[in-house]
Amino acid sequence: MTGTDALAPGRPWLALCVQAPDALASGLCRMLDRHIAEHTGLALQAAVVRVHDAASIRAFYAVSGGTAGAHWPLVEALYAGAPVRITWWAGDQALTRLQRAKGWTQPAESAPDTIRGRFWCDNPVANLIHVSDNEEAMVREGRILAPLPAGRLPGRAALRRPWGWTRHSALPTLVRLLAPECGVDLHRLLVLPRSGDAVETARRSVRALGRLAAATPAAAGLVEAYLEGNTGPLDDFITRRPVAPWDALILRAGLHAAGAWRRRLATELAAAKGRAA
Repeated sequence: MTGTDALAPGRPWLALCVQAPDALASGLCRMLDRHIAEHTGLALQAAVVRVHDAASIRAFYAVSGGTAGAHWPLVEALYAGAPVRITWWAGDQALTRLQRAKGWTQPAESAPDTIRGRFWCDNPVANLIHVSDNEEAMVREGRILAPLPAGRLPGRAALRRPWGWTRHSALPTLVRLLAPECGVDLHRLLVLPRSGDAVETARRSVRALGRLAAATPAAAGLVEAYLEGNTGPLDDFITRRPVAPWDALILRAGLHAAGAWRRRLATELAAAKGRAA
């Protein structure tokens, strides 16, 4: 079966999974394939690369009602003009199994054995994959994807495990950008967990941001505001610093996860204190 054949709707034993531009940018394609195969028992049947434009990505997410959220403009900016890798998986109850493997929109609410609970995922915009809500939606989405122009992966690195860092995680991105300004050695400040565990990634990143805030008064205001989901200081930081457009997008995406991470980490801290009492 060719990649073009795989995009044809009406094959009930196949399920659609779209690896988003952030998955490609962080070099996670192979790792995601392996995770899905190991955790679902499904078999990869085909993979093709396509490129959305603004109209097609709006039509695609309108199928599931995903264009109404406050973070939708960031989703559109993430996808429009960027390559996505479309994979089709075969097996019994393929779509249901993929949905279970995906995790919730907010990584902070995802189980640790799901994709969004792993792979250093920390925000609801750059959360790596899309899986259709149901069979009908999958058929409609497949019809939108099929005529999109073919694209290319952004280099061979897109299919390899990232070395030491990720490009889709907002909290580590803020640490990476702030550390030089605070005169702190980034590699001593933050080491991401090899497991990719999302909660541990957030925990270490928030701890690192706390150290930066303590080291520099100028950083303290930005860190406090960012963890509260306040966009003003971040906008000032992006305007005054040479922040790359991709990093700016990821940082803004992270604002939509601040509340979820505050709740998750606070709950864990309270539980830990309870166990120690």
